[in-house]
Amino acid sequence: MGKLRIIFGSFRVKVTIALILSLFFVAGLSNFLIYKFSLDSQLSQLRDGLKAVAQTASLMVDPHTLLRVPLSREGVNSGEYKLIAEKLGQIKKANPRILFIYTMTKTEVPGVWQFIVDPEPVSAEGGRKRPTSYPGDKYDASLFPEMLKAFDGPSADKELMVDDWGVTLSGYAPVRDNNGTAVAILGIDISAKDVHATQKEVKRRAVFVLALGVFISLFLGLLISKGISDPIKRLSEGTRRIAAGDLQYKVEVKGSDEISRLGGSFNEMAGSLYESRKQLHDYFYRIVQSLVRSIEAKD
Repeated sequence: MGKLRIIFGSFRVKVTIALILSLFFVAGLSNFLIYKFSLDSQLSQLRDGLKAVAQTASLMVDPHTLLRVPLSREGVNSGEYKLIAEKLGQIKKANPRILFIYTMTKTEVPGVWQFIVDPEPVSAEGGRKRPTSYPGDKYDASLFPEMLKAFDGPSADKELMVDDWGVTLSGYAPVRDNNGTAVAILGIDISAKDVHATQKEVKRRAVFVLALGVFISLFLGLLISKGISDPIKRLSEGTRRIAAGDLQYKVEVKGSDEISRLGGSFNEMAGSLYESRKQLHDYFYRIVQSLVRSIEAKD
């Protein structure tokens, strides 16, 4: 216990620990800010990509064919439904990250929309399979603010959203007729797994940068503390030597900073003390000689 107190009580150890902790803090804060920025940047790129794909896909959908799809369960058997479903299936095939792709339109009830074409063939429910969404099936869009903006232009969710189809990030774009009027929207969903995979990659890079920052902090902390504590250690050794009477001892401190100037002042002080002691010895010697001559003269 006493050894630890001596070790951690030394100036060099204190300086080293203070520098390393300071560098750790700076490295950690910088890494957190970089990680946060990278995460936001990756999410922003995902959103931009979703909007671009949704907008491109919406241009491939014929609005007149889409509007002729019967909004009833029997609508899945119509030729218009099959044409749009085939087109959406091709878009999905060309973009493997798309989990779901669908078209919707508004109803008379604000915030409540209805599906037109959802080409996802089947979904498991209760051990049996059924179509995921029939034409005319209602959907509460009021919970998705970015979806509500889709009739005005391309948009994308700002965060992962949850509905009956799972946890997804979605992009939307309007389907416009020849007059430029939005008659429906096209939506595409990607799985939360894809978003998490992107976030995981960002986190992996952040951990690597943090580990590198820790290593650099340790290296710089030791290097800087050595540069500070070594001259002070030499000054301490010089003080001890002078206290022991070695007034000719010189401290070697290189550089032009305050500690170097202190070392120069220390050497000047030691030189002055040496000269003073030398003069004192000469003076004392002359006095003794005078006394001796006086005694001899009396004798």
